[in-house]
Amino acid sequence: MNIWSFLADNWVEILLGVTTIAGAIVAFFKNKKAGKEVTFMDTLQVYIQKAEQLSENSATKKELVLAWARQLVNSLGLKYTDEELSAKIDNQVTFTKTVNQREKDKTLLPSNSGNTENGTENN
Repeated sequence: MNIWSFLADNWVEILLGVTTIAGAIVAFFKNKKAGKEVTFMDTLQVYIQKAEQLSENSATKKELVLAWARQLVNSLGLKYTDEELSAKIDNQVTFTKTVNQREKDKTLLPSNSGNTENGTENN
């Protein structure tokens, strides 16, 4: 049996094997990048917490976190612009403030269609 007859007889199995291996390779690299992103976001939160402990104004704190984030991005090999980093910092700070907000300070969002009670509109 030569190679050509083997390929002709087993082409379906070979094709499935190749696509399975290719899928595993792609998944590996996607997970590797996702792992770096998780590490980045976790570390960014630590940076924000450290900056909050300083007695500086909020603009100075943000610049400090941004500088730390630039260094982290470079060390992880991620690609972010300063604008993207700034937006991630702002989003993380907003999220943290929302989560840590005291219950008595929370405001209720207005409903879309006026006052509602039990799913019916009150006029």
